[in-house]
Amino acid sequence: CPYPGDISPVVADMKSDDPHLRFVARLVLENVQSPQIRQMALDNLDADPDAWFPMVVRNYREEDAAFITSYAKNMPTDRECNKPWHGLHLDVLKMQDYGMKAPGELLLHIYETSYCPNCRQEALEQMGKRRMLTEEMLEECLYDSLDKVRTYARRALNRRKNRH
Repeated sequence: CPYPGDISPVVADMKSDDPHLRFVARLVLENVQSPQIRQMALDNLDADPDAWFPMVVRNYREEDAAFITSYAKNMPTDRECNKPWHGLHLDVLKMQDYGMKAPGELLLHIYETSYCPNCRQEALEQMGKRRMLTEEMLEECLYDSLDKVRTYARRALNRRKNRH
């Protein structure tokens, strides 16, 4: 549900010396849609992507597509999760929960670069709903490490064969 009151005290809590208070404020603000929060998130994104990227996504506008795509694509991925790439991928994949469509190019990027099989599966399914999957991609998915991805690809390829 929307935050019921003035968000100024919560915004002030983001600057607190107490790390627990900052964390709780962050959780609250991740669910607030507000031009003020959007601008704050954009202004502070480079300083702490884990904290601010969810707020950028929650306040997403179509004119942000190129920016968030570029931002996420420039975030290096690594198997050890030493960079905040996984949280960024999860935030983008949750956009549909807010009634927003993640940029298609970004879904493809997540599918191609994520070390997380569940993120790869979610990106694949969202691309499938938007008819972005090529036959070549689906055939590649037949060899994915995640059984759900292989099953999804087999079903999608079978549906395509039955249509022709």
